[in-house]
Amino acid sequence: MQLNQTIITNIAIGIVLLFLGRKLFWFYVGALGFIIGFDVVNKVLAGQSAMMILAVAIAIGLFGILLAIFFQKLAIGASGFFAGGYLAFTFLGPMNLVSQELAWIIFFIGGLIGGFLAILLFDWAIIILSSLMGSLLILQAAGLKDSLLTVCWLVLAAVGMAIQARLLAMTHPVA
Repeated sequence: MQLNQTIITNIAIGIVLLFLGRKLFWFYVGALGFIIGFDVVNKVLAGQSAMMILAVAIAIGLFGILLAIFFQKLAIGASGFFAGGYLAFTFLGPMNLVSQELAWIIFFIGGLIGGFLAILLFDWAIIILSSLMGSLLILQAAGLKDSLLTVCWLVLAAVGMAIQARLLAMTHPVA
């Protein structure tokens, strides 16, 4: 009985991620937190009761939801800023083209560009990742194996990406 509940739960979570991952970003982050948390906690707390493992995984998922709700744009922008700044500094540093003062300006400019790009491309990153994750959950629950799993995974993920892209276009039309 518990196996059937797990399969049904994975399929339900997979469907939501596949078709609504970007629209329900908080759910996407929470589901990933729960799924990854469950796997990690199951290994780290091996020998603990199933209820303890489930409770910790749920707590991790809820923490992910709170982060997604309250700090989404900040986290996206900050990670893009630091990545862009680091890349600009790393790329120009070995060329000895900049003084130390100019290096900070380059880091800042690279950071602004990186933060902007992270926020701008964020929708597509979540659409792709949630579609891939959702289709994988569905197909794993269905018990598909090997090459059939790979082909179905890519086809189902492409369908999810197309539907989410359409939903994104409906909510954010290009002017």
